[in-house]
Amino acid sequence: MASNARRLALLYNVVLVMFGMCVSFYLIRIHRAPLPRDEIAALANFTRDSLQKAWPQASIEISAVGLEREDLHHFAEALSLALAGSDAKASLADAPPAELSALVPCTAKAESADACLQALDAIAFQATSRGKLGSRFELMLVPAESCSTLIIGTGQSGVLRWQKGQSPLSTAKELAKAVADHLKASWLRPASFDSKTALFEITPAYVMSFFLVGDCHQRVAWSFPETVLAPYLRRFLEKLQMLFDLELDSQVVQCGCLGNSLEPDALERHRKQGGLIDASMLQADFMRRTGEWPPDALTRDARWMAPLVRFVAFKPSEPVKLVDEAGQQQASFAVQSFGAVAVAQCDRETGKNSTLSGAMTDCEAQRVTSSWVSSLRSWLSLPSDEPLGEAAANCLDGRLGFMAASPRLDGLTDWELRILARGVQALFLQRTAEVLHNVVELVDSLPDVVVREEIGHMAFQAIAKARSSAALASAGKLAESLAESREALILALTVSHDDSVMAQLYFSWEFKYAVYLPIGLPLLVPVLAAVGRE
Repeated sequence: MASNARRLALLYNVVLVMFGMCVSFYLIRIHRAPLPRDEIAALANFTRDSLQKAWPQASIEISAVGLEREDLHHFAEALSLALAGSDAKASLADAPPAELSALVPCTAKAESADACLQALDAIAFQATSRGKLGSRFELMLVPAESCSTLIIGTGQSGVLRWQKGQSPLSTAKELAKAVADHLKASWLRPASFDSKTALFEITPAYVMSFFLVGDCHQRVAWSFPETVLAPYLRRFLEKLQMLFDLELDSQVVQCGCLGNSLEPDALERHRKQGGLIDASMLQADFMRRTGEWPPDALTRDARWMAPLVRFVAFKPSEPVKLVDEAGQQQASFAVQSFGAVAVAQCDRETGKNSTLSGAMTDCEAQRVTSSWVSSLRSWLSLPSDEPLGEAAANCLDGRLGFMAASPRLDGLTDWELRILARGVQALFLQRTAEVLHNVVELVDSLPDVVVREEIGHMAFQAIAKARSSAALASAGKLAESLAESREALILALTVSHDDSVMAQLYFSWEFKYAVYLPIGLPLLVPVLAAVGRE
């Protein structure tokens, strides 16, 4: 018969084993905070087209100077019919817009369409206000002696010069049909982002790093805020900041190249070739050389990091000729997932800093920023140089001409900004639903994935922000809607990149038991055997 001391020892070991089992259960238990599954499923049912339709309908207000009221009524009715089925409606305005009616080159019958376009360009050049997001457009109809032309400005207004009686635009119905076709290719054009050929992915935030790179033969320098940002980039970046969260950084790299070797013999051969740099040289060595440039630094805690986009101004000490695969001379090039590179060289060395060797001149700053803006416009699926691109038309054979003022300092027109804002907001909401849906599928497929309370709370916040964005867009508060959609996607990306979720992917239950069983079994087996004998 077992003694009392033996029983007490056995009881002690049983208690110890039970305590160890409780500790083990606490260590391996899976805590999962609730996730907004039904809300995520409801948001995922919306397509990008349906999200874009949540925006308020574009309202085109029509007025006239120098035309009979009857002609204006007929044109407004015909334009409404021509725009049927599109995301726009036409109506009569109480009076012509003061800004347009004051432009004599646009209202005078004897003036040309080119003179009106120059007047609209002058207004865009003198404008100091930040870009506006709205759904109200203004179209002023005026008589013209020359061919009929539709001319749109950089804001959300335009002038339609009509040569009445000119075939085939002799009637208001024919004119309205031609105008509707042009408006669908400009003001009412849908946004389209091609992710396969884009310079970089569309995300809610970016870090833009601007580099001035020398060629090792002279020291280069720039005052980025004064020489580049304030005069040429500020207004464009202000409009971009309505779409994305941007952080800016500028650096100087004294020794770099575009693809040619920096060895003395190779440099001499490069000079004899007239500083020629072709596509094969860039493909072979450019990205390898950029690895020697200063890297970016993380300045705050972050689970999801905004992509780094580099904008390079290469300032050579000797002339450089950059050519593409077809042998055509270029001033810049872009590298997918890296950024844009422009050559900073000018024939005329005038203006501020022109007498300082190695300092960037105003001419060089203007050229490189123009190249950067063109690359960014192409990334946003916009024509790289002019707002209309291939949609522009001459008034030949009686057709309706189509012209647009260029945003020479802003980089984006207000009507282009509205197109982008509408597409970006729908894209952000769609991606929010996709990212959260993938997180839910991941949690369901891996039973050992932990969902912390903080992660669950962020998922609920992302859904709330997405709903708020859609509601604000329907109410016409477009800037606020964009901000909410950005925050929704950032929260969703933060949830999907949380380190606790990612850690579980590499430490499954098999590894857990492989760690804890060698600790518990040597104690558990003898105790169970002793209990069985008793």
